[in-house]
Amino acid sequence: MLKGTLSYPIRLLLIAIALVSIQAMAADPSASRPDQDEIIHQLWTASPSLPMETRERPTEEQEVILLGRMASERLVRTLGGQMKAHLQESGPAGALDFCAANAQKLTTQVNRDLPEGVRVKRISLRYRDPIDAPTQDEAKVLKALHLLKDVGGILPNHVLQKTGSHSYKFYKPIVINKGVCLNCHGNIKRMKPGVKNALARFYPGDQATGYSMGDLRGAVVVTIRRK
Repeated sequence: MLKGTLSYPIRLLLIAIALVSIQAMAADPSASRPDQDEIIHQLWTASPSLPMETRERPTEEQEVILLGRMASERLVRTLGGQMKAHLQESGPAGALDFCAANAQKLTTQVNRDLPEGVRVKRISLRYRDPIDAPTQDEAKVLKALHLLKDVGGILPNHVLQKTGSHSYKFYKPIVINKGVCLNCHGNIKRMKPGVKNALARFYPGDQATGYSMGDLRGAVVVTIRRK
């Protein structure tokens, strides 16, 4: 099921609200996970795309999309921000070192701060870390996205897959859209020796090279179970 996307200012507003909720909880270690319904209420009622008088309670599908966007953006911002900082500080090889040691820890931390019933991870058909290998149903979605990209189609902002009566998977495609990504994911023959050595040391079974600008890298997938 393919869906559209909110405008950029609205997305920023939704992300900001979600981050405020998560940061508030993180400041109090004794606090419980944020409630799904409360997060949905904040995201939905804050959206300026709907007049207040017509802003009825969202459908379950709309609730899931809101949760999926919030969780996927949280993971992308967390990992992307850390990688950018380490690229600037110690270059691609140092960033790989950091990623190997901390990417899964950061993902675990993001999941710990998400509402109960919501989990997020990265997946790819050509994964670098075996923990990012997709399940059978996730692989089917990735293959469909690759086929769409290969025939010149426009990738959707997200794909929503219903996996049970009240359970879903929300997929946000990951595309190589910055040249810096090719330092570690591009043609391995053109990589610096330090990067090659780091890949061999940390990811001996690496499959995540040989990409070009605009290629589909994989997806962030959010598993959501509604009450």
